[in-house]
Amino acid sequence: MKCRKALPLMAQGTDSVAETMLRLILIRYGLPIPCVNYQLVLRDGSLVFLDLAYPEAKIDIEYDGRHHRYQWARDAQRTMKIRAEGWEYFQVTSEMLSDDEQMFMVVVLVARCLKERTGKDYLLPQPLTLEQAADQRRAVWHG
Repeated sequence: MKCRKALPLMAQGTDSVAETMLRLILIRYGLPIPCVNYQLVLRDGSLVFLDLAYPEAKIDIEYDGRHHRYQWARDAQRTMKIRAEGWEYFQVTSEMLSDDEQMFMVVVLVARCLKERTGKDYLLPQPLTLEQAADQRRAVWHG
């Protein structure tokens, strides 16, 4: 029974446990379920995959693990291309995921951007439990 309840929170194609944790934190604070590995075609015709995205609001949330410290120049160029398409870009590091205060700040900033771009205020004052977040009857999932 618990497995069936957890199904709405599962996402195919996630790249890491940390990305899944980030996605679940956003959901627990009432934000809509983000798209995983969203395919964005850039003006030059190239394709980039966004870790977590709200396409209707053009919001990209990227989890950068420790290996990204060796590819900062390439990541910076990629970020500029995404932003040039009108997308807001949020970078989340492993250190942020391990600090509740920093993670809450990420949630607040993403929620504020969602509100500015969609007119909807999704942010909850307290996080939901995973069971509550998985409840498909929640009005927030139905826009």
